[in-house]
Amino acid sequence: MGGKVGLKGTDGEMYKRAVELGVEPITSARIDNILKLVKRKDLYFVSAPGKMGGGRLFKGI
Repeated sequence: MGGKVGLKGTDGEMYKRAVELGVEPITSARIDNILKLVKRKDLYFVSAPGKMGGGRLFKGI
């Protein structure tokens, strides 16, 4: 997210700065779009928790 505005990551205060600069989080939308394409039931995903992917992977459980 921070790369779009020249920041090195968005941990802590850098997240707030990125938002101030007009960057919008897109991870959730990207994950949702990909998961719509997955039809197999034998796949396992490894993800960081919360907004970094895990929250979207488990939303249907």
